[in-house]
Amino acid sequence: MKLLELKKILEQTSSESRHFLRLYPCLYRDLHLWAYYLECVQEHRTKKIRAPKDRARYAVCTAFGVSEKTFYSIRTLLRDLCEDF
Repeated sequence: MKLLELKKILEQTSSESRHFLRLYPCLYRDLHLWAYYLECVQEHRTKKIRAPKDRARYAVCTAFGVSEKTFYSIRTLLRDLCEDF
């Protein structure tokens, strides 16, 4: 499944969304964090800032108060769930 499909599933109330939220209670938050990360990466690339992914990761960690370990666990979880990652 793709990231957008997963987001649509979680936004609707269905048995499939309940299943995902039971297995991964913070999955919806993780999707929003990852979307913010992708926006930051794109913004840094257009501004031609060095190391855009590192700076975007720092921005996400400081803006949402998550550690780097949590960030990497979110990335691993989304890689396992989504094929277009």
